[in-house]
Amino acid sequence: MPRLNVSVTLDITVVDEDEFRLAAHNKAAEEGDADPGRFMLVGQTTLGECAQMLLDPGCLIGANIDQSSYEDLYLLEE
Repeated sequence: MPRLNVSVTLDITVVDEDEFRLAAHNKAAEEGDADPGRFMLVGQTTLGECAQMLLDPGCLIGANIDQSSYEDLYLLEE
């Protein structure tokens, strides 16, 4: 069977940074991450790293995730 590659791009807006970081922390803790507390620390992790933790399930049914990456986009408030 030929290998079929798919690329997905998501742009998200974080409306509650504290809740977003807490969700990343909780998922990391559930997965046995050695230092899930880093997701709560602004100086240690970015929102992009939090998004990667939350949105990259590690595996999909019938597929492998070859890589995931993030880019933090800081926009000026309107």
